[in-house]
Amino acid sequence: MQLVRQPLLFYDKPNNVVRRYGGWPYEAVDFDSEVWSFEPGSSVINWVNNTAGDVTPTNNGLSLDSQGPFASANAFSDSTFFSLGGNIMAPGDFPNMTVMAGLVTQDFASTTWSNKSAELPTQSKFRTEARAVHVPNFGEEGFLVVVGGEAPPTEVSVYETGFAMVDMSVITLYDIANDTWFTQEATGDIPPPRSEFCAVGTPSSDGQYFELFVYGGSTNSTFDLNHGDDEGYLNVYALSLPAFRWFKSSASTPARRACNTCSVIGNRQMISIGGRLPSSLEASGQAQDPWANGIGVFDLTDFVWKDHYDAAAAAYESPDVVKKYYSSDYQEPAWGENAQSLASVFAYTPTKSSDAPGNTTSPGGSSTGGSSPDNNEKKSQSSHTGAIAGGVVGGVLGLAAILGLGYWIRRRRRPSNVPSEKQHWHELEPPTDSVPSPNIYEADTSKPRSELDGVAPKYQTVAELPANANDDDGGRLQPGR
Repeated sequence: MQLVRQPLLFYDKPNNVVRRYGGWPYEAVDFDSEVWSFEPGSSVINWVNNTAGDVTPTNNGLSLDSQGPFASANAFSDSTFFSLGGNIMAPGDFPNMTVMAGLVTQDFASTTWSNKSAELPTQSKFRTEARAVHVPNFGEEGFLVVVGGEAPPTEVSVYETGFAMVDMSVITLYDIANDTWFTQEATGDIPPPRSEFCAVGTPSSDGQYFELFVYGGSTNSTFDLNHGDDEGYLNVYALSLPAFRWFKSSASTPARRACNTCSVIGNRQMISIGGRLPSSLEASGQAQDPWANGIGVFDLTDFVWKDHYDAAAAAYESPDVVKKYYSSDYQEPAWGENAQSLASVFAYTPTKSSDAPGNTTSPGGSSTGGSSPDNNEKKSQSSHTGAIAGGVVGGVLGLAAILGLGYWIRRRRRPSNVPSEKQHWHELEPPTDSVPSPNIYEADTSKPRSELDGVAPKYQTVAELPANANDDDGGRLQPGR
């Protein structure tokens, strides 16, 4: 198998294989559209060459001179692989490259490959070094969402120049079921433009929202080498749908990364692996990785970097800052031209929560503000209830006064020979020659425990402190516990 940089990896679910397509060869040779695969789930990886089989693109849909790209915006669903644009390079011609046009797909069931033209509204049809995610919870078959990268006006491209960067407010969408492309503008904390970054996406557990997360990336050597601490590239950003709004995490990493890869592992953790300094003039591998073993862990729900991976993490939910926006600050996006169908698919009606600022509507109920006949009736009932409660309290206080008077009279008539409290406890003390009670340890729950020897035992239940590490009080003793 030929070694390449930035290969396109995707999971073919019906056949349960991970496939590798395209890539940037280390050797200056022509690179055909080879496809390799292995079956996951084993500690041993055995790559199989699919070039001679019906999975090979040139044998099953693409032209014979088709080359496998690298740096394309690629993603996959349970049934299809998608690859938009990307670069191909003639041997020995670096950094001059050719940008591929169109959307390459493979249907997993039929193994058929195809290359469709991509007519992107108000955008160049040439796209490279962008990133894509599959959004399954909107539309009949979901959407392909593409962000970032470069979009040169022609197929001619020079690697890492940054001359045709795509603004991160420009969101490119592909409606899979209807084979339709859209351009939609996003708002919020817009990330700075970038290429060679990583992106992942995941829907909320109820399927109402979808967040696309981006991290890292390059621009061009002049900017990157002089702005190593630019937090726009040190922080993670989340694009939330259906709001089409960006949110910025306050958590930063110690050093910029580019050409890193990210994946959602488990329920809610993004794992960033490897990478290098952006637009670096150093040889690959010369710069020290900011993370141990080259692995960074980001909790998508908490919206922060963590120092460990949590295999027991709960299901993904949108970050609090995102949920707050939908509950109290949501504004409908300004839909682009000819985007009526897009607006209908991503239509959203906000439901304000009971804790939203300025909102007194409880879930499933009506607003408590204002005056109405029902409210007046409730006020009247409250007045009667208060009067009744006052009478009851007065009666109780009177009864307590009578009982107290009786107790005082009995105390006045008490005989003078009644032993004092000190004498009473002295009489209860055991004789000196009595056998002392055995030692009682905390773990011994089979014997009664008492504060004083010879006094009637006080039966107590022995229990350990709460073992839940996520308990808000941290396991400390609290009053009443």
